[in-house]
Amino acid sequence: MGARPAQGSSAELFTKQVILGINKTPMHTKVTPNKPFLMLLYGYPGSGKTTFAQQFTDDVHCVHLHADRLFSELQDQTGMGDGKVANYTLEYIAKELLRSGISVVLDVSVIRKSIRSKLREAAKQSKASPVLVWLQIDPESAYTRTQSRDRRRSEDKYAHDYDVHGFETELNNSQNPENEDYVVISGKHTYHTQSRAVIKKLYNLGILTPEQASSNIAKPELVNLVPKQFGPGRVDMSRRNISIR
Repeated sequence: MGARPAQGSSAELFTKQVILGINKTPMHTKVTPNKPFLMLLYGYPGSGKTTFAQQFTDDVHCVHLHADRLFSELQDQTGMGDGKVANYTLEYIAKELLRSGISVVLDVSVIRKSIRSKLREAAKQSKASPVLVWLQIDPESAYTRTQSRDRRRSEDKYAHDYDVHGFETELNNSQNPENEDYVVISGKHTYHTQSRAVIKKLYNLGILTPEQASSNIAKPELVNLVPKQFGPGRVDMSRRNISIR
């Protein structure tokens, strides 16, 4: 049996902060789900997936597994960052957590329908409910956000860099959910409004009780302001019509 990392060591902090999503901030009262769920986040780069995940896990007992962060930490700690390895590692950890009755917000790329289908099946095999959240936003606003990330902020620190070509490629490779069970939230709305829609979905799936769903667990936040200007290299994405439902 290997030695346990010393308390306060970098290895222990890595395990707590990256793998289990635990930080030093004292927890306030959270809602505990009746049964575990696996939440998948779909949306353009810059739609606010990681921001939503971080705030949601402050309100509901679940673990945020963040692929971009794990990739960055692996690169910094070992010099060998690999996106596929990071995704596979987090998928494995997610399944183990679900089998232990712990809900997970899996912040990995789910732009392909086949990936979502595989993860849904993995959730069901772990006796957990899959929940797909689609953050909708117009492509130009999303791209603008990717160009104005603040690396001092936790939600932006580990995010990928995109140029126009890379952003268009990501969009072209994305398969919008069709004939899938999902909940839509606007990437431009406040967290308070976003979380209400997701909480309602969890209630409809029997994951939360009526009392939990009606409690005021969502805290009002500032609006996610998007600059009106669009940077050099304007992206023509009018062919991708996105509606907020």
